[in-house]
Amino acid sequence: TASATWTGFNPLKGPGLGALAVLWVVARIGYLAGGITAFYIALAAETLFFGIAAICLLRVTIKGKSRRNQGLPLLTLGLGVANLL
Repeated sequence: TASATWTGFNPLKGPGLGALAVLWVVARIGYLAGGITAFYIALAAETLFFGIAAICLLRVTIKGKSRRNQGLPLLTLGLGVANLL
């Protein structure tokens, strides 16, 4: 949500932001729960979180013509790839 300050556009709000927050919470609970099934659920939720966040960041940086911040979606996607590895 900090990207709204840089671009002038809010990347997510309402149900979309809520869904992204749910993915984050599911990942945290899955990692804490233990077990291989919970781990894979957490991995999937966190990977989706990073992927969706990267897409939303890319959308607002392009819409807001914020060229200096267009690397942030790539960094966010990189976090998702690192998480998978």
